[in-house]
Amino acid sequence: GLHFASIRRNGEDAVFKSIIQDKDIVFRGNDGGSEIIALTLDMSDGGTAYFADDVRITDNHAVRLGTDGDIVFYHDNSNGYLENGTGNLTVDVAGDIILDADNVGAVHLEDSRSRYGTFFKNGNNFFIESAISDGDIIFRGSDGGSNIVALTLDMSDAGHAKFNSSVSLVDNAKLNIGTGADLQIYHDG
Repeated sequence: GLHFASIRRNGEDAVFKSIIQDKDIVFRGNDGGSEIIALTLDMSDGGTAYFADDVRITDNHAVRLGTDGDIVFYHDNSNGYLENGTGNLTVDVAGDIILDADNVGAVHLEDSRSRYGTFFKNGNNFFIESAISDGDIIFRGSDGGSNIVALTLDMSDAGHAKFNSSVSLVDNAKLNIGTGADLQIYHDG
């Protein structure tokens, strides 16, 4: 007959081998009376594993990616984690990137576990919050290829807005000054 697979010992290891070039190793089982393919190892694609259903790992155990396991996904029974131990982490998608956090939808920005900012929703309002005492919020951009600071909100001065250039209002738009808009400056066109 045709020799198509082998099981052998190599030192202390058990070796399962598909002998025929590019032919897969298939694990089958019985699920409620139906035969299923639980796992296929695609030998024409370097052994890519195709699971027929979920891959589940218990709490406090991780999926590690990379030769040295640098990217780690895990769950600690309370929270989920994605860690990258080296270099950058790039998220590149064909569509939108959606961050959907329940509660107030808070997205916290941290550096070495130290929070410096938060985005969140309160009622119908969207908040951008600097978490560092007296840490300014700065809007930067590129003007003709040169980086510029367009606006600084000075948190050490109650949010004093410092614009780098002019502030323009359209006709009939008012610049209100004072808590009760006691002084109004506008142009009616």
